[in-house]
Order: sequence, then structure tokens, then C-alpha cells
Amino acid sequence: MFSAALAGFLTSMTLIVAIGAQNAFVLRQGIRREHVLPVVAVCATADALLITAGIAGLGALITNHPTVLTVTRYGGAAFLLVLAFVPRRKPVHATETGGVLDGVRFLLRDSLLGPIAAIVVALGFLGAGMSAGLPVYAFSEFDGSSRIAGLFYAALGAGAVVGSVAAMVVVRKVAPLRLAGASILAFVVPIWVLPFMPPWPVVTVALFVGMFFTPLINGPFFAVLTARTPAALRPKMMTAVVSINAFAAPLGFIVAGQVLENWTVQRLFMFVAVGMTLAAVSFAAVALRHGDAGAAAPASAPS
Repeated sequence: MFSAALAGFLTSMTLIVAIGAQNAFVLRQGIRREHVLPVVAVCATADALLITAGIAGLGALITNHPTVLTVTRYGGAAFLLVLAFVPRRKPVHATETGGVLDGVRFLLRDSLLGPIAAIVVALGFLGAGMSAGLPVYAFSEFDGSSRIAGLFYAALGAGAVVGSVAAMVVVRKVAPLRLAGASILAFVVPIWVLPFMPPWPVVTVALFVGMFFTPLINGPFFAVLTARTPAALRPKMMTAVVSINAFAAPLGFIVAGQVLENWTVQRLFMFVAVGMTLAAVSFAAVALRHGDAGAAAPASAPS
């Protein structure tokens, strides 16, 4: 058990290093307004292709063909070596102190960003609980079928891919807060299928539809964070949000494990559905109260 936990910890740690670097690069280009569309298009396309490859069974292909695994291993090592020797610009030293705590303080003071950031973190916590329950549901209700468990996660990935493509078009036509508020309410509706323990095809469709709306929430959310935060505080505030959210997901898995140990997966799904509904309604209420003008106007930096 300890070895499995350690392997998962190390794998997640290495993945977040790469993902964090990509996110930082995309945010930096957005803040500078330099080549925003090509950067977002390349990153979104690469993510979509990788998710699609994982869904299509790339892991099984690599496992069953040792040569592919060897090529992948040494190709990845070569790629990292190239990155290690790429000339880097000299870092810009910040003149302000406080670091991430400045970002946390700014979030706590802002009447819009603080509440919606807290709600998004809560959704990450609840989403981890749902993810923990899906394989238990597949194995307990469908004769231990790993194929059905795989279909559940394939639906999650496919929904995110299709939603990412749709987001690239919709975000240009709908105001950010309005889009995020409507999408978060639409996201939670199919989640209510889970507590009723329906047949697996219904669950698969519900997961696909729910995940379709997540890029339509995340994109506007980060757009509002960027637009409303003063330029000097943006890196600190973004780091604060990402850091807090990074702690929420593991905590969600831990709590979900306790629920599954003492109750049933149906009870877990009910908790998740109720929690997500409350979070979604709260998010929509905050967005409606502030309106799109509140999202577009940068807040003043704390003195």
C-alpha cells in the first residue's frame, strides 16, 4: 500500500512540474498579450491529442510492446536534456516582498475573486471524490469490469477534449462571467445521475456531458482572474490559486476513501452531487451580482 501511494505521489509531482510550467507560460503570454491565440491553440491541441491517445489505449500499446516503451523512455530523456541546455533569459527579480501571501491577501480582499476562487477549489475537492468513486462503482456494480471503469474515465477525457474545442469558439462571443455561471450550472445537472446508480451507458453519457462544460468554466474563470488583478500581483495571485487547489484534490481523495470505507459509493455520489450543486448555485449568484462590468474592471492593488 505504501509503495503504491509513493509511486502515485512521485508521478503526480513530476506531472505537476510540467503542467505548472505550461500554465505559467500561457498565463505570461496572456498577460503580455503576445501571440496569445497561437500559444493557446498549440497547448490545447497538444493536450487534446495526449488525452485522446490515453483514451484510445496508448498505455496498453506501450505495455504490450516493449520496444515502444524503450523508445518512449529514451525519447523523453533526450527531450529533457535538450530543455536543460536551452539558453534561458536572466530572471527578472521582483522588487516587492510577500510572495504568494500577497496573492492570498488580495483574494481575501476582493469581493468577486475571493468567493469564486474558493468555490472553484471546493469543486476540485468534490471532483476528486467523484473520481475516487467511479472505479468502485464500476467494480461493485458491474462484476468487477475494468472495461467499464475505463469507459467512465474515457468519457471524462473525451468530454474535456470536445469542450476545449468548443471553448475556443464560445469564449469570444459570450462575456466571461455569464459563460462561466451558465456552464457551471449545466455541469452539475448530469452529475445528479450518479446517486441513482443507473446502467453504465447512462453514467458514461452523463460524465461526458458534465466534463464538456469544464473548459467553459475554467477558461472564463482564469480570464476574470487575469483581467481583474493588477499586473504586479497577477503571478502571486495565480500561484496562490494553483497552490491552494493542489491541496484540495488530495484532501478530496482522502475524505472519499473514508466515506467509501464506512458507507457506500451511492452515499459518496450523493454528497458530491449536493456539494457541487451548492457550489454551482453560489458561483452563479456571485457572478450575477457582480455582472460582466465587475469582471472586466481591474481591482486596485492593496496598499
